[in-house]
Amino acid sequence: MNQKADVMEAKQKGAAANRVHPNFLVIGAEKAGTTWLYARLAEHPDVYVPDTKEIHYFNEYDSNLNPRDHFTRHGADWYARFFQERTNQSAIGEVTPMYLCDGQAPSRIASVYPDIKLVVVLRNPVDRFTSHFWMASMKGHHQGEIAAAAQGEDERFVKRGNYAEQLDGYYGLFPSEKIKVFIFEEMIANPEEALDELAQFLGVRSEGFREANHHEVENGAARLRAPLLNDIGISVARFLRSNALLFQLAKFLKRVGVYRFVRKLNRSQSDYPPLDPSLRTQLEAYYRPQVERIEARLGRKITAWAPAMGQAPLSGEGKEVAGAQGAGQREAPASNDPSHGVPSHNGPSHKGPLTQKVSM
Repeated sequence: MNQKADVMEAKQKGAAANRVHPNFLVIGAEKAGTTWLYARLAEHPDVYVPDTKEIHYFNEYDSNLNPRDHFTRHGADWYARFFQERTNQSAIGEVTPMYLCDGQAPSRIASVYPDIKLVVVLRNPVDRFTSHFWMASMKGHHQGEIAAAAQGEDERFVKRGNYAEQLDGYYGLFPSEKIKVFIFEEMIANPEEALDELAQFLGVRSEGFREANHHEVENGAARLRAPLLNDIGISVARFLRSNALLFQLAKFLKRVGVYRFVRKLNRSQSDYPPLDPSLRTQLEAYYRPQVERIEARLGRKITAWAPAMGQAPLSGEGKEVAGAQGAGQREAPASNDPSHGVPSHNGPSHKGPLTQKVSM
C-alpha cells in the first residue's frame, strides 16, 4: 500500500515538474486595450499566450460579478493545460483584465508566482467607466441609465476605475521592478514605442511585433443581436474548458474559427452616446485623488489625461453625481470609443462610492 502511495506521489511530483508556468501576466484594466495587446503578444514569435484570452484563474469573480473561482475549483493542473502547447518561446503569459480589480487575485498570484512580471494598462477612468457601461448594456448584462450606474448602484462600473487602490494590492506584494504600467492613451498615440517598452520588459526582441497589424481594430463596439446566444456560447466554452476530456475540443473549435464566426454573426456595429458633460465633471472630481496617487506612484504627470484630470477642482462642497440630470439618454449623438480602434473586486457590496458626496 505504501509502495503504491509512493509511486503516486512520485508521478504527481513529476507532473508538477513538467508543467509549463507563465512568467508574465497582463492583469488589466478592463476596457483599456488589453484585447489589442493580447493580439500583439500572440503575433510575437518569442511570446506564448494561450488561444484563450481571459482564463480567469486567479480572480474570484468574473466581470459581471458571478462567482468564477477556478483557483479553488480546478487547481494548478487545470491552469497548466493552457500553456502545454508552448514550444521554445521565452516569454509565457496570459491576459485576464479582472486580475487588477479582483480582491483575491494579488495574493493568489503572489502565493504561486512571487517573481512573475505584471503588465498593467490604465485608461482615463471616466472613459473606462463609460466604455464599460455601454459594453455591458449592449450585451444585455445591464439594464438602466448611465447616471444611475455612476451613483455606484452597480459594483462593475465606477469602482473599477479606482486604480490606485487596486495597484496598492500588487505593489504591496511584488517588487516595483516586476510591474510595468502603461497608459492606454499613450499606447494609442505611439504603439511602436509602447511595444518596444513591453519587449524590453519581457526580455524579447522588439522587432518580433508585427508593425503591419498595429492599426487593426480589436474588440470593436457592437450591439448583440441575440444576447442570450452570446451567454450560451460563453457558457458552452467555459464548460468545455473546465472538462479535462473536452479541453482539446474547446481549443480546436476556437482555432478553426467557430467561436469567432458565431460571434461575428451575432454582432452589429453600434457606437455609444457621449457622456453628459455635468456627469463627466462629477466623475472627474471623484477620480482625481486616484489619479494623483497613480502619478505619485509613477513619478510623473499623466499628460494624456489632461486637462480633464488636471483641471482646477470644482467650486463648492458636497456636490453629488445625482445633480447631473438627464445624463446617459440613449438618443444622444453617437461617438466612438478609442479602445475599439486601438492602433492596430471584489464581491458585490450594497453601496457604491458615488452615493457619497464628492470631496473637493
